[in-house]
Amino acid sequence: PREGSASILILLTDGDPTSGVTNPEIIQSNARRAIAEKFPLYCLGFGFDVKFEFLEKMSLENNGVA
Repeated sequence: PREGSASILILLTDGDPTSGVTNPEIIQSNARRAIAEKFPLYCLGFGFDVKFEFLEKMSLENNGVA
């Protein structure tokens, strides 16, 4: 990253996995492994039925917020 900048990941989702890997625990494990504490993960939930608990857990496990 450039000096004075921050590298972050922002996930825009409703938090409802519908294709590919859909098991929340596996998704969380994959995210932790892929990020490997290199970046904080910020989850932004959209829609009327956002799965906030899932997004919050993913963010907090990866040094971010939901």
